[in-house]
Amino acid sequence: MSQFSAGLSMKRGQDDLRADASCASISVLAPPDGAACWTSELVKAEIGTAYRVISQAGGRPGPAGVKVMWPETRAEWGDRADPGARLRPGVPEPEAISRAEAAVTWTKVVEDPADRKVLIGRCCGATFRQLSMLDGRSEPTLRKVVRKGLSAIASAVNLRLR
Repeated sequence: MSQFSAGLSMKRGQDDLRADASCASISVLAPPDGAACWTSELVKAEIGTAYRVISQAGGRPGPAGVKVMWPETRAEWGDRADPGARLRPGVPEPEAISRAEAAVTWTKVVEDPADRKVLIGRCCGATFRQLSMLDGRSEPTLRKVVRKGLSAIASAVNLRLR
């Protein structure tokens, strides 16, 4: 069974140190407007948004990556007249990228890499059936993994907010 560390451990000793270290290494974000603290639903939405922002801002690393981020240009009049022409989405705002980078650090609370992948996949919109086919575990087990992971992250972030 995987362990989730949310800054609260039932065991004494090395597990407490590991839980405190993982809780200390996460970035803290203020909850969205109108929320007093982070809940599992808010954490799920924030992590999903973070990965969408990162994938939207993605490109090749290095100087060539800057060219990839430039908006697409249209050289011909026929391209302008085509309503079905696809354009790349715009580059996210710097605040959105900073918030996304902070939210991605939250996944460090989930120690097991397989559980972390399941949690991220679910936050990004994958169904439990898709995750079950990829991971090999049953859907009820994956639901428990996601529920425990989201509550552990919410507890850790709320603990750091205080």
